[in-house]
Amino acid sequence: MWNLPMAMVVVRPTRFTYEFINAYPTFSICGFTHDYRKALNLLGTKSGRDGDKIGEAGLTPVPSQRVDAPTYSQANLSVECKKMYFQDFDPENFLDDQIEKYYQLKDYHRMIIGEILHISGDRTLFRRE
Repeated sequence: MWNLPMAMVVVRPTRFTYEFINAYPTFSICGFTHDYRKALNLLGTKSGRDGDKIGEAGLTPVPSQRVDAPTYSQANLSVECKKMYFQDFDPENFLDDQIEKYYQLKDYHRMIIGEILHISGDRTLFRRE
């Protein structure tokens, strides 16, 4: 898009992450092997407002190569991005009525598109399971 490599994330305004992604000009996207499913489930079900869920999940933040947003030493894929565009979901544009049931609080996701500045990964990305 826009003749640049891009990545997109979506975040609900009720998530603690929303404050961070809006406050800074960069973000990172990290991928993990199946071994970290339990840790990632914890991240998705607990709020960082209530304590150190990163530490509780056993993950270690490390500096990124090109952006201020951290990555994790356990990640086997890190994508570092500079924010380029955002837009809040508009329920007027839902094409399926089922979608609205996921927004009882009317806390529609914000979509953020970022230019990919750096990608790093390890050999586990190429392992067949």
